[in-house]
Amino acid sequence: MFKGNAAVVIIMSLNIVKEVVKMEIAPNISVDPQIHHGAPVLTGTRMPVSIIVGSLAGGMSKEEVSREYAITIEQIETALSFAAEFAPKSFTKNQNAPNQRGNHNETLDAQLDEA
Repeated sequence: MFKGNAAVVIIMSLNIVKEVVKMEIAPNISVDPQIHHGAPVLTGTRMPVSIIVGSLAGGMSKEEVSREYAITIEQIETALSFAAEFAPKSFTKNQNAPNQRGNHNETLDAQLDEA
């Protein structure tokens, strides 16, 4: 499991104080609410992990992704490692999440099975 180091930045604008948490959530993967709405990105860049993984899933090679987004093969592998660690946790059963049919109700599932 990854553990992060957090840095807290206070932003003052129009007499409003806002606390922004920037955090490295995995080696070379960071989140910052002010960059891509807090989506995981390569640390020091604005390159979302999801774009890297999606590009590879869409058929691009690591070399093509590297050229297209001006990132290194090592950064691509970092994104893949993070995605591999994160993905299984995001798909574990959650009682509040919809089931395979998109329903929140197991009773409804049973009724659909009988139909």
